[in-house]
Amino acid sequence: MQSCTPDPNKSYIKPISKQEINSYGMYVHSDYPEIYKPQYFSYVGDDAVEKYVEKVMKIYKEITYKIYLNEKKKTILNNHEEDEFQEATGCYICGEEFKESEKVREHNHLSGKYRGAACQSCNTKEGKATKLIPVFFHNGSNYDFHFLIEELMKYEDEYNKVKLLSKNSENYISIDYGSNYKKLRFLDSYRFMLKGLSDIAKSMDEFPILEKEFKEKCKKKTYKYPLAPEKMKIKKEELSDYQLNLLGDKPLGQAILDYSKQLMYSFYYDVANELWEKNELVASDTDSMILSVKTKDIYKDMEEIIDELDTSGYPKDHPLYSEKNKKK
Repeated sequence: MQSCTPDPNKSYIKPISKQEINSYGMYVHSDYPEIYKPQYFSYVGDDAVEKYVEKVMKIYKEITYKIYLNEKKKTILNNHEEDEFQEATGCYICGEEFKESEKVREHNHLSGKYRGAACQSCNTKEGKATKLIPVFFHNGSNYDFHFLIEELMKYEDEYNKVKLLSKNSENYISIDYGSNYKKLRFLDSYRFMLKGLSDIAKSMDEFPILEKEFKEKCKKKTYKYPLAPEKMKIKKEELSDYQLNLLGDKPLGQAILDYSKQLMYSFYYDVANELWEKNELVASDTDSMILSVKTKDIYKDMEEIIDELDTSGYPKDHPLYSEKNKKK
């Protein structure tokens, strides 16, 4: 008879936690800005996986459509290029010697520029590669891919299918979505680098994308806000710590500061973002923030989240006045 308590003499699986995806960050790199401009996307919410796949599909359709519109035919070779082609004895891609009548003029399908003499096989592969968009996840084989498969299958139709290349039921090498002519291919960058993200980060001296995005998010706004003078900014515009001095000229403990920031971030993303679709974080310090909000009735909105607010500073005859959260 099976009991509720696992048999210590047999192997068993005991779930100790459940992980749920609540955000994503994605950078789209492109060498052809006329096809798609390089940019960063992020999202926070319980439906992050759904929103991620939805965003990827939108980008995929836009890129493949623009590739179709911008695909270039072979250009006429100049004298130097033609001489180089005629003198070539082996494929510039695979290095194999040409067999009779298999040498072709391989070109970039987006720019039209001649790239070299290639064999028929490599030329065909390069043509297909133009319509294959790789999507890299670090350690995706063992983790992220498991969350994607079910969501990707919702986008299957008569022409576009999801195909898995796996070592076993728990380890996926790659995931393809699309047709024989165009497709997304989800790959695990760990298989190419064999290092964790922390080790890879240590080998990098600069983070241009992160620095650009961080400056944009944290820079001082053009609003005039007397409640948040320059000395109260926790972060400068460059990526360096700013020490906040309190009464007695004593620095605030870093642990307390970090915890306070967590609470502020939680309020902004879990409360403010849920309530107001159109809002902008203007400034913040350790216990308050200034938001620019577009709404029909701010006080009516505040009533919905009154338990999250300290309104003890309001006039006592104000409808929202309360000492419930005073100094909490």
